[in-house]
Amino acid sequence: MSMGTSEKLSEVIRSLVTDSSDKFHGCVITNERGLIVAAMDDNTVSNESLAAMMSLLSDTAQRINESLDLGTPKTMAILSDERRLLMHEFRVQGRRFRIGAIVSGRVTSRRLKRIRGLFSRGGIEHTLEDAAKRVVSVLEERA
Repeated sequence: MSMGTSEKLSEVIRSLVTDSSDKFHGCVITNERGLIVAAMDDNTVSNESLAAMMSLLSDTAQRINESLDLGTPKTMAILSDERRLLMHEFRVQGRRFRIGAIVSGRVTSRRLKRIRGLFSRGGIEHTLEDAAKRVVSVLEERA
């Protein structure tokens, strides 16, 4: 029996978490309205809260980029000492989707180098971008 769209998207999230050496506290895929398409959590942060935070982050990034004439934001991150909220925004057939995760990991001077890698196409950002490409292929296959 073949997997449906929902199962395929859940598999994308499962492999994202498995492929990462970081500790995930939640991961969601949302559509342009912020509705959850697929999700996984560890009961630290609710999927609904994470989806709402991603919408706020996306809207804020849009306004900042428009004000500074930077174009469309793709990847956003909020870094703290203990956790990071990372999100990648992408389009499927003209509609905006987001994939985001809360990942633990204390930010130490050693980790700062790794975090800098987030912005040079490495680390979890790159992993989120790869997962987004898989989501696009799943959703386009459905259309």
